[in-house]
Amino acid sequence: MSEKPWKFEAVIRLLAAVFLCMCAGSLLVSAIYHPQWTPRTKWTFALAAGTGGVFLFATLFQLRQSLSRENLSRRLLPLLICFYAGLILTAWAETLVGPDKTVPSTGQMLIGMLSFQGATLLLIGVFLYQQHMGWVDGFGLRNEWPKAILWGIITAGLFLPIGLTLQHICENLLRSHFPAQSLEQLPVQTLRMAHSWPHRIVLSVATIILAPLAEEGLFRGILYPVIRQAGFPNLALWITSLAFAALHMNFVAFLPLFLLSVLLTIAYERTNNLITSITAHMMFNGFGLTVLFWTEYFQKGT
Repeated sequence: MSEKPWKFEAVIRLLAAVFLCMCAGSLLVSAIYHPQWTPRTKWTFALAAGTGGVFLFATLFQLRQSLSRENLSRRLLPLLICFYAGLILTAWAETLVGPDKTVPSTGQMLIGMLSFQGATLLLIGVFLYQQHMGWVDGFGLRNEWPKAILWGIITAGLFLPIGLTLQHICENLLRSHFPAQSLEQLPVQTLRMAHSWPHRIVLSVATIILAPLAEEGLFRGILYPVIRQAGFPNLALWITSLAFAALHMNFVAFLPLFLLSVLLTIAYERTNNLITSITAHMMFNGFGLTVLFWTEYFQKGT
């Protein structure tokens, strides 16, 4: 794989910005979809969430510029103050709302995806612009793209039977210990509960297109190369794969997603074109949705 001009400091700023956008999205979901408010809770939440949101925005604004030895002493303290103030106030606001034990609605899931995958795409664009590169040059999208697509299809085809078998084994093991707990990922539960086809189509497009583009750009396109080029190629593979699997927050899918991430990273390494892993990721998500809808249709028919 070709060397990337990613600066470690710029990658840290990118990851911090993605995390802050996810916090803002969670805060927005809590504000819109909380079912009941007492007058006291309402105003306390509004104060904590509003002030926390201001600090989060201030942190994102400061993260636009790079940190250097010359400006570190001047910019680091205000950045840390805004960062931690935003996190503390956001966490306080979330505790006022309490945990949501229901399956996320279509609106909640879309806000979550836009605040993570959507924001990640935008932030990657800013990241590449600051590196004086575009998507094509930064991720090698011109490098034998027909071959890259073919390898993506092959990678997905090789993984699917292995991944499905591994997921089935993990599901049976966990179900024997936690029989009453739902083991499906939250996006899958939301899609299953969404009876409106427009809602299903929007969520499916986000799952098949938006999620692979953002996640492959972040994990394979940026995070993996920067750790690899720091002199830790094996560590880069394991850290990237662990982070990718942990992000989905599902015990059943952890091992299959970890294996998928390993294969996607190897495929990107071999072809030097991010289209390979994007294609495989899209096919994996698309196949999962196809199985979900087909199973549901078959069950209704019987």
